[in-house]
Amino acid sequence: MASKQPYPPPESQGPPPPYPGYPQPGQNQPPQYGAPASYAPPPQGYPAPQQVYPGQPPQPAYPGTAPVQTTVVVKEKKGGLFGFLEDAGKRLGNSLDYVARKTDEIAHEMSVPMKAMFNTGCVVQLISCTTGRALEIVQGPTGQLIVDGLGGDGPQFTNAHWTVIHEGNNIVRLHNNNNFLAIINGSTVLVNYPPKSKLGLEARFRLFQTEQFMMFESVSEPRRHIGILPDGQLKPALATGKEHHAKFGVRCIYSPFMQPAVSRK
Repeated sequence: MASKQPYPPPESQGPPPPYPGYPQPGQNQPPQYGAPASYAPPPQGYPAPQQVYPGQPPQPAYPGTAPVQTTVVVKEKKGGLFGFLEDAGKRLGNSLDYVARKTDEIAHEMSVPMKAMFNTGCVVQLISCTTGRALEIVQGPTGQLIVDGLGGDGPQFTNAHWTVIHEGNNIVRLHNNNNFLAIINGSTVLVNYPPKSKLGLEARFRLFQTEQFMMFESVSEPRRHIGILPDGQLKPALATGKEHHAKFGVRCIYSPFMQPAVSRK
């Protein structure tokens, strides 16, 4: 049997054999890679974008009324009872400031006597003194239409528009697309009357003005008024007299009797 040869040490071996397909030293090397000369130059830059609003910015919904800017300051909350009371006091103060600002804004905006806004054909918004927001129609949990005092303020919020029918002696009816405000059994509700149908007595309200605010008393159920609670929900009419909850500022959205303003030179 032949004896095994010992494995030669590495230093006794020559360089490793060349890898098939690669040029060896001294042979022609492959050309260096470069961008093909046939590539077209890059396209010119895109033109500068146009301004979103050419010219002047859009006018506000109500000319002469500057938008309210709100600055939010984040502070670390204090713990314990005193921190809770302080936080609650600040929230209440902010709410009262908002209500005062909205009602003052409406009072200064009036260009016609308040009761003139309740002629037949006028469209108004009723801004609650309690929330500073509009009386609006919304869909309740069961799908029926209800009213609350959390509506948007402005012509674009059509679910907070109320068309006036004046019947004389400061008695009016208020409806939105034939959904009439009414007080029935001590509750403020909506009643839908089809066009040209006979309107019920429950949808009649007597106007009372106090300072720059208006109140709405049921004709069929005297001493009961439309009212809004601080959370924006309806206050039961049977528990609403002529207190703060029953007061509304009036914004005139449209009047067939108002003349357009004429500029003076």
